[in-house]
Amino acid sequence: MQMTWPPSRRPIPLSLSRFTLTSLGAALKNGAPGSARTAILTLASPIMTHGWGQLLESVQTGKPGLEQAMDMPIFDWLAQHPEEASLFSETMVSFHGAEPSAVAAAYDFSDMRTIVDVGGATGNLLTTILCQYPKPRGILYDLPHVVRDAPTLLKSRGVADRVTIESDSFFVCVPTGCDVYLLSHIIHD
Repeated sequence: MQMTWPPSRRPIPLSLSRFTLTSLGAALKNGAPGSARTAILTLASPIMTHGWGQLLESVQTGKPGLEQAMDMPIFDWLAQHPEEASLFSETMVSFHGAEPSAVAAAYDFSDMRTIVDVGGATGNLLTTILCQYPKPRGILYDLPHVVRDAPTLLKSRGVADRVTIESDSFFVCVPTGCDVYLLSHIIHD
């Protein structure tokens, strides 16, 4: 015997249904302006939650929870996990939102020759400045695995020919003789 729906509970045919993404849901899409997708994937990842699980020991010893969870400093771990490193870089970009545009508007970079973005990851801040100011050239300076995704961003923003990527630890040295040194969101390092 086949069951039938009562008339009041009959399903609406899909051809008549409409589904749309709300503005809040749109922030979860890949590539959406202000996307929270990568931040959620990164911060809710097993390795991050395991790091938070080390909070008590971290408070007691002063050793970072993520370092305890991974048995090595986070940037060493990210160097060995390129996909997670890319997500981490995207997360940093999503955290900073409109900040790069505000920096580019707040300071006059028009007469500068060379701007170094120390610990600049994919070059989000540097490229935003260079897009607004046609004269300066840039040096993007960060660890090799961190700048891995930078060429794509530089090319997409049309400044690849004005940026040199240099890879090393800013704890060891930084390029010398430049006009401006950007230090943005690196104090946690």
